[in-house]
Amino acid sequence: MKKTTLVVGALAATLLTVGVPANATAPDPQSAAEQLRNAAPSGEQAPAAASVGVSLEKYKWGFHDNWIRLRWTRPDSVGYHDYVALYDHSPQDGSDAENNYLTYQWAKNGEAYETNWKTSDRPKYYIAYVSWDYSRQKYIVLARSGPWPS
Repeated sequence: MKKTTLVVGALAATLLTVGVPANATAPDPQSAAEQLRNAAPSGEQAPAAASVGVSLEKYKWGFHDNWIRLRWTRPDSVGYHDYVALYDHSPQDGSDAENNYLTYQWAKNGEAYETNWKTSDRPKYYIAYVSWDYSRQKYIVLARSGPWPS
């Protein structure tokens, strides 16, 4: 399997936690954002995200070798609503990161995600690690990489 990888460095962020039950689940980032906007901040401070890295690579599935895999290194403290997403543009904080992804994976579910997107589906791809900023009440991009392929 030939592997092509594009990696971007780290970005630190300090986030506040809210009173969302630990077992609360949201089916997607938009639903999570709505739940979080309606939750009352607890005032507790989460540890800073020391290092977040993201990358895209090709992988082979069956006879096809142009599928896209997302990889990431999780920060020291993974937020419950952190996710990694594939975009066809460079995502911006807020509703763009929250709504305009092609596919996503919750960061707590591992450090790799094999998508159903092919490298030939779009001319360029971007990946982002996105986390909820409780003080600003919106999703923020902690790390991004792209365009890929370059």
